[in-house]
Amino acid sequence: MRKIKTVEHLSVLFIIVLVVLFSSPVKAEESRLTFSSDPSQPPDITLEFMMPLSFATDADYASSQGTYQSEIYGNYIYEENQSSTTEIYGSSNENSGIISINQASGSMNNQENVRIVTLISEANSLSNMQMSKVARISSNETQTKGSNNRKNIIEDSFNDNTGIIGVNQSSGNYNIQSNNLLMAVGGLVTLDNIELEGVIFSDNVIDQDESGDRQNLVNNSFSSTSGIVQVTQASGDMSVLGNNLALSMREINLK
Repeated sequence: MRKIKTVEHLSVLFIIVLVVLFSSPVKAEESRLTFSSDPSQPPDITLEFMMPLSFATDADYASSQGTYQSEIYGNYIYEENQSSTTEIYGSSNENSGIISINQASGSMNNQENVRIVTLISEANSLSNMQMSKVARISSNETQTKGSNNRKNIIEDSFNDNTGIIGVNQSSGNYNIQSNNLLMAVGGLVTLDNIELEGVIFSDNVIDQDESGDRQNLVNNSFSSTSGIVQVTQASGDMSVLGNNLALSMREINLK
């Protein structure tokens, strides 16, 4: 029996704040974060996030761009009479700020919460924000027999909060889950700035000869909470789930 209960931790979280300042242009920088096991041995899970950053003040322009690639490749899972549960009970209440939680009691899951924020201080400044995503699940096999029960539960949690909340739960296998936010304060951004370049499924095998329950539950939670809430729950296998939100806030004086 696999069970994760009331687990809270900060996930891989990127917060980029770009402010237009009166200074000389800065050369773009690039950072990359990669988690990868030995490709000759299963499991092989690779996560890459590339974030070039630049800001130039002589043109009153700020730019933030990112590329996210998630791949689950070449794995085999056998389950028989298993129980897998992720639970959040009575947790993360009365908070303010940013909350990011990833929970996985299943196997071979990729989960992420990404927040990109651009702050423009000048009324006539321009901002460019772009996020590109590619998800691939290929050459994986799962075989399940007997009674296999899976549950994702959020109960009596995330009440009376103010801010940004992202939660991913998976009691299944081979799932890719993401909560993404692009936010411009003083600038302009739309959902067109989030490019879903592709979800690729190829050469996967699911062999099911089983009975059991699949439940995704949210009870008595998120009440009296203000801000942005993004939640994904996966109790099946080989799902790609995502919440994508682009938000702009500008002050306009009407004469």
